Amino acid sequence: MTTTTTAEPFLELEHLGAASPAAVLDRLISHLREEKKWHAVFDALLMRKRHELGLPLVRPTALRDVPEAQRDEFEKYYVSAAREVAERLLDEGAIAQAWNYFRAIGEPERLADAIESLPAAGPIDEQVVEIALFQGVAPVKGLQMFLQSHGTCSTITALDQQFAQMAPATRAACARVMVRRLYDDLRGNVEHDVKRRQAMTPPGAS
Repeated sequence: MTTTTTAEPFLELEHLGAASPAAVLDRLISHLREEKKWHAVFDALLMRKRHELGLPLVRPTALRDVPEAQRDEFEKYYVSAAREVAERLLDEGAIAQAWNYFRAIGEPERLADAIESLPAAGPIDEQVVEIALFQGVAPVKGLQMFLQSHGTCSTITALDQQFAQMAPATRAACARVMVRRLYDDLRGNVEHDVKRRQAMTPPGAS
């Protein structure tokens, strides 16, 4: 069986570089995708675009040094590259990392869908809770997750801090979640107290 050493892709890049910088970048992007190094893929994609536009490759994600005549084309490519990397990170369940890219391009909806699809009984990632509830990406789901991991009292405090920033429909939905939780807590406490009292009542006593 043939094995590939860590150095081989870079030896190949060195060989390609003698003939074509564009080919080097294409091979680099392909290699990084194979390795699933998505943050590096983003940088490499923008390096390739900068090379195509004749711009310096230093600080590939920067926009300041892009001439006005080329800015629209570069920004569109930036959005496309960020979206690709964000989707790949979502595929791996790296929601918090994907958010860095979706936030940069102003597309929270896709991340909200991913958060909403998380199982109710699954493990709680506090970074995801922060994004969902406190950054407002999926506030109702974030509230449910916070409630599950922190309990009723802490959730009431957290919700009070966020309530004014929410849209009316979101406030109403969050209020329904809390009312239901308070009802369940109260009912559980009453049932527990009734069972405790019944256990203490002597047989035949009224």
